[in-house]
Amino acid sequence: MPNKVDADLLQDYGISKGNVFALLSTLKFLNLIDEGGEPTADFGSLQTMGEEFQGNLEQIIRKAYADLFSRFDLTKDSREHIRNYFARNYSASQAGKATTLFYGLCSKAGIPTIEEKALRIAKARLVSEKLKGKIDTTGEEEQEEAEPREKEPEVRGVPHIDIRIHSRDFSSMQPNQIQVFFNGLSKVVRQREKSEEEES
Repeated sequence: MPNKVDADLLQDYGISKGNVFALLSTLKFLNLIDEGGEPTADFGSLQTMGEEFQGNLEQIIRKAYADLFSRFDLTKDSREHIRNYFARNYSASQAGKATTLFYGLCSKAGIPTIEEKALRIAKARLVSEKLKGKIDTTGEEEQEEAEPREKEPEVRGVPHIDIRIHSRDFSSMQPNQIQVFFNGLSKVVRQREKSEEEES
């Protein structure tokens, strides 16, 4: 942990001179450094990893933006609402950047927002469409499936059941279930071959 966070330190870390002031202001707003630039206990809490880091960051964000969280439900209120909040309460000219920063911090902390929810739904829909494209049969097969089936004929005088498995059925099955299905099918085929050999 540095003894002091100032412009020189940030530039040593590669922060451009034009962004130093804004970053120092942000660190103070989040209570990560005090007015003199000395790191706070919250700063130390972020020197962690994984879930602990994410949980600590969430506490810091919720404390710094307590007024915003008291007024809005991020899973329902849009980015426009949040931007207007920053424009009214802080700076209209900086509202866009403040909104971007806020959503970026929420994402890092795992705080759910309406944007994250919409993105998750869009990704799920995309995956579903990709799977559907791989699993769906051709239009001809679907048409054949839709047509009423005639009564199945007897095979060599023995009544039988014609089982048709649609490829879509496999999308909801676990790998072990699919394996069991094909093992059972293989067993039926072997029994049939054995029966035919005995008859001949």
